[in-house]
Amino acid sequence: VAGVSIMFQWCCVASVTGGTDEITCSTVPTAEPLTGWQGSYDPLFVNGMMQAVWPMLDKFAKQIVEDVVEPAVKKALGELGQSFSFEGETFSLGHEAAQFGKMEISESVQQTSDLEHLNMKVMTIRTKVSWQGNLIANAKAFGITMGVRKMCLEGDLVMELVGSLPKPPFFEGARASFINPPKLSLECRSESHVVDKVANIGYVRDTILTVAGEQLAQRLVAPNVMGVKLCPAADIFRILHPRPRGILRVTVCRAEHLQAKDRHLISADSSDPYVKVRCGAMPLQSQVVRKTTSPLFDFDFLLPIQHPREQLMTFEVLDQDHLSKHDFLGRATVSVHDLITAGDREAPYQLEDERGAKGANGTLHLRAEWRDLLLQSPPAVLAPGTSEGPPSLAHLFVGIYCATNVPIGPPGTHYWVEAQCTDRLGLMGGSTEKPRLTPKVMMKPRTETEQEREEELNLLREKLEICRRNKLNADDTARLLGVPPEKLDDAENSVQIDRTVEWNRHVEFFIKHNVDGELTLTLKELAPHSVAEGGSTVVGKVAGACIKVMDAASKVVGYSGTSLHTWKVSLKELLSAPNGTLTPVLRVNDCATSTSLHLRLQLRSVGSPTTSVS
Repeated sequence: VAGVSIMFQWCCVASVTGGTDEITCSTVPTAEPLTGWQGSYDPLFVNGMMQAVWPMLDKFAKQIVEDVVEPAVKKALGELGQSFSFEGETFSLGHEAAQFGKMEISESVQQTSDLEHLNMKVMTIRTKVSWQGNLIANAKAFGITMGVRKMCLEGDLVMELVGSLPKPPFFEGARASFINPPKLSLECRSESHVVDKVANIGYVRDTILTVAGEQLAQRLVAPNVMGVKLCPAADIFRILHPRPRGILRVTVCRAEHLQAKDRHLISADSSDPYVKVRCGAMPLQSQVVRKTTSPLFDFDFLLPIQHPREQLMTFEVLDQDHLSKHDFLGRATVSVHDLITAGDREAPYQLEDERGAKGANGTLHLRAEWRDLLLQSPPAVLAPGTSEGPPSLAHLFVGIYCATNVPIGPPGTHYWVEAQCTDRLGLMGGSTEKPRLTPKVMMKPRTETEQEREEELNLLREKLEICRRNKLNADDTARLLGVPPEKLDDAENSVQIDRTVEWNRHVEFFIKHNVDGELTLTLKELAPHSVAEGGSTVVGKVAGACIKVMDAASKVVGYSGTSLHTWKVSLKELLSAPNGTLTPVLRVNDCATSTSLHLRLQLRSVGSPTTSVS
């Protein structure tokens, strides 16, 4: 991810300064900045810069392995993970840098609801990324040292320079992502092949690969993007979170002639099949159907799709086993475009075995329905003289910039926003009862001056509390504090401290069109616990154990923590807003606090089912 980030920035530089002899600044007209840029270009400059900064990436990768990868692998291995660790002092990415293939540059348009930016020009750069890493990474598992000596990555990367400008930096922002998960492979072995089998090194290798793939998907696989705002006036959500092109409803109907993996003495052999689905960074899983080789799944879900012509969906059928690894039954990879053009009819797809061969693993039957996301907002009422009512489906985008004047908690306090909407549909097969969450983040680090102001504020509060405790009247309190009596109520606000929590993240809902719908947003905090883990007393140990359970639950469910403020927004306000878009600042109606939540809200229509991509 770090390598792509640096390459991405250099590619932006190369794109506006000349990465090959064919591109120079003189080719950039004022009125149409993208004219003449389309074509195929050599990646020599970018690959050279990648090789130059590779030692920097090596040091950064070591920190990522220690801070992110190792804890994630420990968690994924469960109880076996207690003995797992990387040897940081021996880690190295090796001397071979990632390479980028020929760059195909084309022009496209990003439609927006802003009257001043209805059609933002986008320069799209497509390239293939490959890395044959001769890395050195030693890990300990089960008391045995195992070596990771080679890791390979290959995938198609899309970079987009968004919103062309007539002068430097020439674009409002830039973003990059893999449209489909890149291929990852890993060589992992100990000093003895016998030890490899006894210690189940293959299981550890698969776990490391899974964790690495998930970490990459969370940051750099569609719909997730890595981006940067180049123009200070640009809206961050147009750069980092472009709206999906449409919504795809997929139904995994059934499977036929699956292999029987479970042996039975009395009844016929069978399997307990279920389906794991992945589209980009979005994983889903069906329910398990017991004791059958021709299961009826009827598994239905909605997916937001950004690249309908290029994204792939993988359907992997597995046999559930309680005491061993789940058995592989077959896999089908289907393009989103093929599902769209097939329309709302059930179509069979042959399952492949682990070597890619078809014919012996049965078939999977799928059905899909595609709807374009439209630019206009849904009508609030039936238009005069028309027989059609409002659309049955709408897309609600909730962009959460930041919260200001947030109550200051103890060091290490985390804040997040929970969003819930009425009449929502289960996006990506998820529950409609659980709210959508932003990441949990801490307040912006304060400067030395702000820390001094915070100390000043705490001292002022202490003095006010002493005055109240001793029942001093307002005049005496004001005299002691050195403020005019009429300014006493506003004394705390006179000490200015930046109490901002930034997210710049979004949540989205596909909802049934309802003019009476309502969006609820709750600002929450989770402060560090004061009870030390592993206390010497029985009470301390029990409390420590409870804290661990609560922390784990908060990470999984997201309902833990303390609610600070709750706001409600009627969808009627969005329906009556220009182009269905608002940038409200929600304030707390309480004289004791001035916390505000800064948002970008947008409600768009979803079109009728179609078998073509606009």
